[in-house]
Amino acid sequence: MLVHCVTSANRSRYADQLEEMFKQRHDVFVEGRGWHELRRADGRDIDEYDTEETVYLLALGDAGEVYASGRMNPTSGRHQLEEDGVLRKKFAMRAPPRSHRVWEGSRLVGGFPERYGRDFARESLYMILVALQEFAVRRNIIEAISILEMPALSRFQSMGWETTPLGIPVQYETDHGLGEALAAIWKTGPACLASARLKTGIRNPVVYEAAPAIDAEEPQPISFQLLASAADLRSPEAQSRALHAVHALLDQESQGDLRQAMN
Repeated sequence: MLVHCVTSANRSRYADQLEEMFKQRHDVFVEGRGWHELRRADGRDIDEYDTEETVYLLALGDAGEVYASGRMNPTSGRHQLEEDGVLRKKFAMRAPPRSHRVWEGSRLVGGFPERYGRDFARESLYMILVALQEFAVRRNIIEAISILEMPALSRFQSMGWETTPLGIPVQYETDHGLGEALAAIWKTGPACLASARLKTGIRNPVVYEAAPAIDAEEPQPISFQLLASAADLRSPEAQSRALHAVHALLDQESQGDLRQAMN
């Protein structure tokens, strides 16, 4: 399992996975948590903050199945806590930072213990949490903002990530009763990534970013078999060496595709 970084450049390679993610989000937030305002007849949770600038982090299995996901938006574009937005007025008592180095995290979905078991659910959620910080380091993001439900806030704090409230906890209505959430800033960067690795026990790189799709009409599908081969090795040391080699190979292929596109 790796966490794939899905951007506007490579998004056409992940059409099936994104469709599965939108349905999972609807299942989790509408059916599971009772957020009735998100209900859609097609059973897909898509809103105005799923934009061309959005980056999705998808924890994918060997066959491309989606185990967990998260959404990241630059605060320089559309995001939930944007100025004059409904959610900002509701949750933020002071203005959140806005910069190309500050992103917003939302729609964190992970686990599915009833489907995959508690241990695997925890592992997939840990993968996404590590991926959030790994992505931040790769993009030189210095901090992030989110509207966090209280259990999620506790989870972030347990990772050792400094969080600063932007307001007080706010209650909201759901089909299952009252929920409670808080707008907050949470730190990102190498120290937070190291803390997440220590807390989760995940030592290897987890984020893979596929090359841009040169021809959007005929995108090449992602080869999950190559990524899965490292997991077949027996010892943790062998797995670590293999995964680093796979990442190096994929980075080389990505650079090759970019050079070809520029020629």
